[in-house]
Amino acid sequence: MKKIELKFINKNFLLLIILLMTISTNLIGQSNSAWLGNYYGKEKCSQGRNKNQWSNPYNIKILSIGNQYFIEGIYFQARKKIKIKILGNVFNIPKQNLGVGFVITGKGVKDNNLLTMDYTVVIDMSSIGKEDVINNCTAVFLKGDYVKKWTSKNEEEINRKIQGNMRKEKEKQKKLEEERRKKEKENLIKARELVQEGDNLMSNKDWEKAIDKYENAIRTDITDSVDSECGVKMGKAYLNLGDEYLNKKDYKLAIYNYQKASKFDKTLLGFTNEKMSKLKRNPISNSISSLIPGLGQIRNKNYLKGGILLGLVSSTSYLSYNFKKKGDATYEEYKDATDVDQIIELYDQAEAYRKKSVLFGTIASLSMIYGLIDAYVIADNYNKSLGIKNIVSIYPSFNGETVTVSISLKF
Repeated sequence: MKKIELKFINKNFLLLIILLMTISTNLIGQSNSAWLGNYYGKEKCSQGRNKNQWSNPYNIKILSIGNQYFIEGIYFQARKKIKIKILGNVFNIPKQNLGVGFVITGKGVKDNNLLTMDYTVVIDMSSIGKEDVINNCTAVFLKGDYVKKWTSKNEEEINRKIQGNMRKEKEKQKKLEEERRKKEKENLIKARELVQEGDNLMSNKDWEKAIDKYENAIRTDITDSVDSECGVKMGKAYLNLGDEYLNKKDYKLAIYNYQKASKFDKTLLGFTNEKMSKLKRNPISNSISSLIPGLGQIRNKNYLKGGILLGLVSSTSYLSYNFKKKGDATYEEYKDATDVDQIIELYDQAEAYRKKSVLFGTIASLSMIYGLIDAYVIADNYNKSLGIKNIVSIYPSFNGETVTVSISLKF
């Protein structure tokens, strides 16, 4: 029983949809029926024998086939039907072939009995090795029966319609221009008020809120009258904001605001660059300072690592030197020895001292290299955290046998 009821509901629902679609189609058809019929008028095109001159009068027709609409006779193509899409009182001519080598697109408007349209015909000239010809046309037609002879009455009627449309369009543009000027004036007054509010906030050293007011003033004023004034004031506000963050030791935000300051006020560029250069750590000089082991790390305020490196390099260097000195002395004894057992013993001792000297010397050398690279990396990372790019970059690598250091210069 439930299945039968479901089928009944679905069937009736489907019939309802079909009925609504039929009604809507009929309504659309009825609303577009006013377009159908014969029209007579003239056209003016940018190319051709009568370039930029009104043509002789000719007739066109708008007709429907099924639920589609066509213009017949446009561009003096008496038997060619061009498909159009109607929406309200306007229509579009989709891109389509007007004839062999002719492609048309355009749009039009219907105002009571007056039909105006603008369309473009592209003529393919590739067959004769020339560029395509683009013909832009304007056409004006009055709805009415075909006329075999163009009379002065027809001419007067079309001219009257055209002049009436031009007058309406001129009045419309004048009204729009008046509204635009009124809006500009209102916006400028509002922008000036925002600038004054920003100035008051600057006096109270509320830099961030002042910047917001200046930015709103720039957005509000569509005439750009306050742009340069607000730019200078925003530059000053960002500069002061950068100084605040510098005092708080928030160097990243300090540099960000200095960069913003120079962006809005170019005259501050040298001043802000000087401030930022004081914050920047030079990776190269930092690495060079690490020739004294640990000093680069200490300069970067990494005291623990700097102390460890200093102690490690100092102690291993001393041990390497001490073992070398003992090895040299033992080797001299070995050269003067005459007893076979003593010769072997002294040689082994000298060799052992030499190996220990090499071992601790290697540790000291590697520690110094690590200190150099680490000091550079610390300074480099610090600068990157502030958004500063280094001109010189160092890239160490180790392939299991040799250490390679690459230096990159960025200009």
